[in-house]
Amino acid sequence: MTTPRTSPLAHALATLHPEWVTVFGMPLAASLHGDASDRSATLGVCDLSALARVGVKGPGAAEWLAARGVPVPNEPKTWRPIDGGGLVARLARTIVKLA
Repeated sequence: MTTPRTSPLAHALATLHPEWVTVFGMPLAASLHGDASDRSATLGVCDLSALARVGVKGPGAAEWLAARGVPVPNEPKTWRPIDGGGLVARLARTIVKLA
């Protein structure tokens, strides 16, 4: 029997009485129903930890991805959409992460 995956935010969000949904086998908070007098309950959070991702790094990573039609951002700490859904984010000069 395998243990179900858990979001790193699950414990913190549990106090806000979330409505849970399952995404790719992981329970995620779809909406929060905390006490209306609690100002933290008005903050919207989107937990994407259940989504698939791939990391590519190294001096030739950007060129390798670009040769395969992936729209690599020019600057670190920026992102671009991928046709058909998804994002590509450049985390540093030589690290690119697909989400």
